[in-house]
Amino acid sequence: MPACKNCSRTFDSPYCGHCGQRDNNGRFTFKEVVGDFVSQVLSLELPLLHTIREMVRRPGGFCRDYIQGKRRPFVPPIPFFILLAGFHVLVRVLSGFDPVANQQRAFPQQNSNSRPTKVAYSIGHFISDNLSNFFFLLVFLLAFFSWLFFRKSRFNYAENTVFAFYAVGVYT
Repeated sequence: MPACKNCSRTFDSPYCGHCGQRDNNGRFTFKEVVGDFVSQVLSLELPLLHTIREMVRRPGGFCRDYIQGKRRPFVPPIPFFILLAGFHVLVRVLSGFDPVANQQRAFPQQNSNSRPTKVAYSIGHFISDNLSNFFFLLVFLLAFFSWLFFRKSRFNYAENTVFAFYAVGVYT
């Protein structure tokens, strides 16, 4: 009989009778990540604060535990990213915060008529307007470089994507 990776009790069904965690083989697949996302989006029990606390206190240990099977008390990576990115966008829209305009007001002595300054500000506005898209791309870029530089950890690309969704979600 397998032992639960969440509470260490043995069980003989697809779910642990003590904590309710699903039995898994410990390796992530994209099918499992998407399935977890759909089930969590439709669920009302999101332990968001617990996940944020663990990501702030011990991000590496938290992600390692999650990838190795201790998943029950946490929000899965994609809903976590979507919730925090959505919150970030909501706060920016409601507050009217524009980092490029703030930069221009903070440093009025810069020559704003020069071509390089105009190009820099237009690039800044483009990035600011499309920040959510850049965060989403950053997830896969971070996962790739994490997979590339930490190959000795033996985590596959999907498992590195789990880490990246959590890391970029906290960053937002």
